[in-house]
Amino acid sequence: MRALEQHSWCNPKAITRASGISGQGLFAQRPFYKNEIIAIWGGLIIDLAKVTRLTAAEKHQCVQIADELYLWTGDVEPRAADLLNHSCDPNAGMSGHFTVVAMRDIEADEEVCIDYAMCDGSSYDEFHCRCGTRACRGWVTGEDWRLPAVRRRYRGYFASYLAKRLEIPQRRLEAIASGPRELSSSAGYAVAPNGTTLTTQTNLLSKWNYTHTATGDVETARMASMTIRRCLHSENDKTAPTARSSDLDKTRR
Repeated sequence: MRALEQHSWCNPKAITRASGISGQGLFAQRPFYKNEIIAIWGGLIIDLAKVTRLTAAEKHQCVQIADELYLWTGDVEPRAADLLNHSCDPNAGMSGHFTVVAMRDIEADEEVCIDYAMCDGSSYDEFHCRCGTRACRGWVTGEDWRLPAVRRRYRGYFASYLAKRLEIPQRRLEAIASGPRELSSSAGYAVAPNGTTLTTQTNLLSKWNYTHTATGDVETARMASMTIRRCLHSENDKTAPTARSSDLDKTRR
């Protein structure tokens, strides 16, 4: 098991020292440039059943890498690469499954932090945040990656499995923004034969818009509203194809 110490790598430009956020943290002793590799994590790959049997301290040394798979340092002492603290206003993010990169240029003496919403997609390790930034969410959960502001801010810096989760909703948003025809063809919705009225299309989209607003998916609701307004001003109300209500319903999260 001691060989696991060699499986994590930390850029020699970073050092560990006491952190104002929590315990020990990783700090830049020389500047990092944007997208420079800071650390690469290694360890044991374990499933959710094993994670649930870990102590709270051991869970802190886990990171989620797939829907029900986690990377754990094992019974070795944490290495420098494992001491990245959480911040709701981070300067580093994920690249792939295990690699941490700078999201922006990082100056010497800055603590290197990631937002755990970039890699955690389940509730195995939730905690009160002590980052102290103006963006602090207060309580860090495994659902934070769903927040529209988080999705926008960290686009391109999510762990691979979370990035894939976000791909389908993003394609739906783009399809909705393109209009009813693209909504049907690009997003994979079934299309009723031509001849149905635009009023039917608008009513369906209004229902979908209401549902997403009620469930907190404000961004999707906003995009649907844009399409509804465009539909109402369309002159092709007799030829516009219509998505079936059942097909729209099955896309709800």
